[in-house]
Amino acid sequence: MQVFYLKNYHFSANNNQLADCATGEYLFFLNNDTQIRSALLPNLLLPFISEKVGVVGTRLQFPDATLQHAGAEIFTRDPYRYVGWHPYAGFPADFTEPTGSRRCPALPVRRS
Repeated sequence: MQVFYLKNYHFSANNNQLADCATGEYLFFLNNDTQIRSALLPNLLLPFISEKVGVVGTRLQFPDATLQHAGAEIFTRDPYRYVGWHPYAGFPADFTEPTGSRRCPALPVRRS
């Protein structure tokens, strides 16, 4: 099932409201300008074979073959505490460091 939210709010707030509508086993958050390659969804589902995996992300690539997003890091010290940034932004899309499994420093949890 696809659900579209037409109000212009903060991306994270939209995700939380749309997640409340979800009924499936997996939940995908995609921007409205996302172009999906054929192998993307099966490759995103594969890591869930392990019970230790709770979230899977993908690399977002600009049309010029540079990375937009390949994971985020959160600053833990003031004055930028809790501010996230994309350390691989602008790198070539075939840069291999951000591939594979790694621990996330933070994961937002929504409690009912």
